[in-house]
Amino acid sequence: SYRFKMKRKVEAQNTNLIKVKKKKINTTKVLSAEERQRKKTSLYSAPTSEELNQLRENENLYKSNLFRMQIQYLLEEVCLKEKKVKKINDALHLLNTFIKGTCSQSEEHEISGSCLPRGVEFPLPHYISREKIKGKFRYIAPKEITVIGSYLLKTMTKPRTSIDIAVEMPMDCFQPRDSLNFRYYFKRAAYLSWLAFYLKDWELTDSLHFSCTYNQYKPILCLTLKGKSLNSYFINIHLAIPNGVFKLSRFTPLTSNIRTSWFCLNTSKTADSAIPTPHYNSGILSDMLFEDHLKVLYAAIKECPAIREAVCLFKVWLKQRTFKGACTFNGFVGSMFMVYLLKKKQISFNLSSYQIFKIAMHSLATSDWSKNGITICDDANKSLVSFHEKFDVVFVDSTGELNLCADITKLTYNMIRYQATLSLSILDNSMEGGFDPLFIKQQHFLQVADHSFRLNNLVDFHKQLMQNQLHKTLIMDFGGDWLKLVPNIVSEILLSGLDKRVRLLFEKPSEEKQWTVTSCKGIDDFGGYIWFGLLLDPEYSENVLSMGPSADQPEAKTFRKIWGAKSELRRFPDGSINEAVLWSCVNKEETKFICKQIVHHLLQLHCNIPSTNIFYHGGEFNVCLKRKYIETDDHVKNKPGCGEEEGINFIKTFEKLCKEINALENLPLKIHSIDGIDPAFRMTEVNTPLQHITKAGYENKIIAPKFEKKLPRFCPVYNVVLQFETSGKWPDDVLAIQHIKAAFHLKLADSIRSSINIPAVASPGFVDVIKNGYVFRISVVNYREMVLYQENLNVGSLLKKECELAAHQLDVIIVKKPLHNSLIKSLNSQYHEYPLTVRLAKKWIAAQMFSEFLSEEAVELIVAFLFLCPQPSEAPRCHMSGFIRFLEFMCNHDWNNEPVIVNLNNQITNEEFHKIEENFELNRDQLSPMCVACSYDHQGGLWTKNINKQILRRLALLADSALKYIDSNIWSNVSISVEPIFRPPISDYHVVIELKKEMVPLYYLNIDSNIRSKSFAIKDSIVSTCMPVADFNPPKLYLEELRSAFSEIALFFYDAYGGINIGVIWKLSALTPQPFKILHARYQTLVKADIKKSKKKIVPCSTPMSIPNISAIIDDFKIIGKGLVNNVTVLKKN
Repeated sequence: SYRFKMKRKVEAQNTNLIKVKKKKINTTKVLSAEERQRKKTSLYSAPTSEELNQLRENENLYKSNLFRMQIQYLLEEVCLKEKKVKKINDALHLLNTFIKGTCSQSEEHEISGSCLPRGVEFPLPHYISREKIKGKFRYIAPKEITVIGSYLLKTMTKPRTSIDIAVEMPMDCFQPRDSLNFRYYFKRAAYLSWLAFYLKDWELTDSLHFSCTYNQYKPILCLTLKGKSLNSYFINIHLAIPNGVFKLSRFTPLTSNIRTSWFCLNTSKTADSAIPTPHYNSGILSDMLFEDHLKVLYAAIKECPAIREAVCLFKVWLKQRTFKGACTFNGFVGSMFMVYLLKKKQISFNLSSYQIFKIAMHSLATSDWSKNGITICDDANKSLVSFHEKFDVVFVDSTGELNLCADITKLTYNMIRYQATLSLSILDNSMEGGFDPLFIKQQHFLQVADHSFRLNNLVDFHKQLMQNQLHKTLIMDFGGDWLKLVPNIVSEILLSGLDKRVRLLFEKPSEEKQWTVTSCKGIDDFGGYIWFGLLLDPEYSENVLSMGPSADQPEAKTFRKIWGAKSELRRFPDGSINEAVLWSCVNKEETKFICKQIVHHLLQLHCNIPSTNIFYHGGEFNVCLKRKYIETDDHVKNKPGCGEEEGINFIKTFEKLCKEINALENLPLKIHSIDGIDPAFRMTEVNTPLQHITKAGYENKIIAPKFEKKLPRFCPVYNVVLQFETSGKWPDDVLAIQHIKAAFHLKLADSIRSSINIPAVASPGFVDVIKNGYVFRISVVNYREMVLYQENLNVGSLLKKECELAAHQLDVIIVKKPLHNSLIKSLNSQYHEYPLTVRLAKKWIAAQMFSEFLSEEAVELIVAFLFLCPQPSEAPRCHMSGFIRFLEFMCNHDWNNEPVIVNLNNQITNEEFHKIEENFELNRDQLSPMCVACSYDHQGGLWTKNINKQILRRLALLADSALKYIDSNIWSNVSISVEPIFRPPISDYHVVIELKKEMVPLYYLNIDSNIRSKSFAIKDSIVSTCMPVADFNPPKLYLEELRSAFSEIALFFYDAYGGINIGVIWKLSALTPQPFKILHARYQTLVKADIKKSKKKIVPCSTPMSIPNISAIIDDFKIIGKGLVNNVTVLKKN
């Protein structure tokens, strides 16, 4: 939303500039000589001192002029407008008066009794019964209410604009021992309940609810005021403890404020021990230090005003990286971190907000607060040792008593550090394109995490925790909230087993919990589940062996304890005998999910969490890439995966065939190159190559289908271009070259049959060769033929168009496709998940029936762009996250204003990059609606010329719908069914042509197909003695006929991978009545003539009008598709 608002501002400024340019000049006015001279030199006059200062600031304090402007516009959008401040202040004054005027209770009541108001539910969880709490309480109206936080410091940012106020509980509400055994927390909740009781009936209250993020014992009261200008702001009501109630020293990390005998009723008082309660203490301390922290922040901003904007930038940066959750590493921690940098002289008053932000990123990325904590306390005697003993992450405040990171787990902190590292690399390396990845693009959990899993129903784990004395004391510190222990325990176990396979294990921040003041629903249900994400290391993530120490080493016992019965003694080729764990994997697909096996095994072994309660995500879309097989013993033995093994075997077969053809000696010329140009040669074919076993005994060594029998098994052909070495003997006539090529095809086929001893069938345009069950269609091409066509472009107008088309087609086949193939193959070796991501993207595009309009090469380039330019994240290491990023890109990319420039192998220089952008801006109307440029296509329309703006908008809507489906299902359901995403929406078409399933050879690839075949092992050498029917695809041929006959009247949409429906959209421009012309009378019918009445006689219209005969065209759909078409349905008659 920030991006679009800023864009509108820039457009508005440009509009104003245009208006100035269009302003009429009064040319009749006579100008003096001085005015004429001033006008002449105004454009070339020296810059003013103010302009010079700004240029110097841009050079010294900011990355660039553009970056400074972007930051300024961003801050204008996210920060609070001054005109709103007065209204908010007036509302705060009214709220202050109202709360101070509430009625106090006259008598004290037992906390365990009737101290609460009616109509408001007690906002604490039920881990601790209220009957256990001793002490008395009565509500007394507060005397002090203070505005705290970002509103007062002017660092509040949108979209969630919340104003924090601290209501100070009066001294008379407290008793001497209120710091013990949760008395304060229960009094705090009771006081908050009374405030809710009064505020829910206040005349200015629009809505009122309790809210809680991490600590369930510290809810806050959220108030929304009535009025259009105020209802977009939340007022968060916190409670503060007055000075003198408690001593700060009472709440050090090693101090105990919970008695074990009180918390655990079965424990005797004699067994009481002073068990430290650091998290309990931090919760009380934070309510005592609101004013101290506010003063520290105010003093820092006064000393270095740029901190204010830097904090706003940090908050926006953080918001885009917390996966829509309530991260404990929040804006307050970030603000105090800026204070730390100022105290350590790492920033100073003369730095810009951009420089401070960059320094903060560098400090976050290079420091480790979990090992070496930081502090802003000036007292040198305050040690951090006790904090490190009790907390994962340490950042001590100015008093030296409170750890500001008390609620931050190590998993969360490591994720923030990782994000800071990525952001620092963007700041260091990107010249102008770094702003969007840093502040605009929002990161989503499923796009960042390579694999993720959700733990549900952890009842058995809870029972196991309660049997461990150490865990029981930790649970006591959290007031019975045992889920707080899960992240640290689980991460310690998993990281010991996953080892180098993962670079990072992180936790998804839980959503902010909210509930109405009149309902207690959901107070205890604070999620009930926990999400974890894994960032894989591609170098080690597929290791099937977990190697341990040798059996005689002391570490062997620890290794066996980690793995349990899985650990075995194994002898290795070097003679060593080691403890090891071997993970069984039948295929490449299972190898990619070794981490899943490890997670399931370790959590079952150590945490008593069964596999049924672990929902592991990462392979949900594999079902779209697999063929369906009959479950047999052979299927289990040769269990197929996602087709990667088949693709590798196909490429090996092709390489072997190339060597054999290159070795042929009886060819007239030496072979220069043999290049595969189809997606199968670069592992990006959706329908991975499948071997075909053919039998001998057929006439002419060719298998032909019998009449009126079912279709033969589909056998695709894979196109190969063969170039001979250059020779001066090639003729200068196109027709002669084509005849020579036909002769070469005959000679090549004869040589292959005699020398390689495999079937080869020659045609004038190609040679079909079957090798190891794969049919390769080899076409001899000659560069001279393309040059001749280009030279003939100046010949008569009748031939010019044909020559231009032929030259373009040859250029694509001879130059562009082989080059594209080699570039994508190099990308495959760099990013192993790229081919699977492309196949999913192509499958989805085809499922929406758009494969004819968006070529396979275009999809490959778009996905390549997502891998080469993945900012603000890293390149996907799982095809599921890659596919979700593709959907997000198709949904949100602004094709009209931003070209996609894919720099494969870094072949595009900076100068060329800027030229492509400049050409795009200058010639936008002449370029393709989807501009995908690369090193061999600077115009960006080679592969996207068939797409139009309407189809592009339709794709964006479908991508958005798919994302919403994934998002709504993956968070709410235990498992996700992805099939609906790959079902085409046919209700929006005018006409739907339904095909017979048995006549669709690729129907087995359809997402809803029940066709299953027998699985068989991939063979290295299948001997074929005859040629099967190759590339026989009736739906494809039928579509070609339809487009040839009706392309001027309708658009046809089809899923090339087993679709049984053809969608038809009538072109509205063709349906309007046109003057009848005999040359354009095909499929036309005359419109009933309009009659013009005059006073004397009736005169018919002079020019007859015609429109397409829709009913006749629909009848022809059936006639052309006889035997193939099952039914034609008209969905929209008008």
